[in-house]
Amino acid sequence: MSVSDSCKPIELTYSFSAQEIKLLAKFFRKASLPDGLEKFRDKIFKSIYESMTLDQAESFFKD
Repeated sequence: MSVSDSCKPIELTYSFSAQEIKLLAKFFRKASLPDGLEKFRDKIFKSIYESMTLDQAESFFKD
């Protein structure tokens, strides 16, 4: 893949299960994130925060 190819948007359709979202959120909290995945990480976090109360989210990320 050339550098110019990496700038083109690629559409990917995938429906994540609730468990997959939770696993990704915990992974993103602990792992070093490669440049360019910030928007994906932020969408994962947003879905967690929108599906839980503040107390539930704090408890979730403590584990």
